[in-house]
Amino acid sequence: MGQPVFFSALGHVTALEKDPAALERARAPAEVYPGCLPDNIPPALGRDFDLVLLLDVLEHIADDRGSLARIAGLTHPAGKILITAPACQWL
Repeated sequence: MGQPVFFSALGHVTALEKDPAALERARAPAEVYPGCLPDNIPPALGRDFDLVLLLDVLEHIADDRGSLARIAGLTHPAGKILITAPACQWL
């Protein structure tokens, strides 16, 4: 769970985690909420994010189109969405 600490150098970090064990291990400086894309987004998560990161996540979500639409709705109109995916299927 080192990524939220790394990204906190860029500003306020808010995260979403569906795995209860990972959620239990998550800690400051990130605000980590229980939930998952596309339909289990807690209202406390808010909207108008300047930057949304999906780091090796999208390929694990059954409704990838619905998730992208939901992310677009949470992102500020001038905001950015950064998506990474493994280079090879076996990764």
